[in-house]
Amino acid sequence: SDCDKALELDPNYTKAMLRRAKCYMETEQYEEAVRDYENVLKSNKGNMEYRQLLQEAKLELKKSKRKDYYKILGVEKTANDDEIKKAYRKRAMVHHPDRHS
Repeated sequence: SDCDKALELDPNYTKAMLRRAKCYMETEQYEEAVRDYENVLKSNKGNMEYRQLLQEAKLELKKSKRKDYYKILGVEKTANDDEIKKAYRKRAMVHHPDRHS
């Protein structure tokens, strides 16, 4: 990407590193985002905004390691009880042992 090319020319180009980290966050590549934010923070130790961005990336990384049961069931996080039960029954039928015999 353009950020990578800019960083090849100048490895300490903060704006390009921040942009790349933001893109990583949007594409849910949290480990890469954390790495970029840590590099930015090394060169700008006192910047609280960069520290906040790093904390957010670490939190998202931690959340991404957990199982998202809503995603497994294929429902929105705002789904009501009936929608969740319907999706659960549908998913249970897919994995039911009698269906595969």
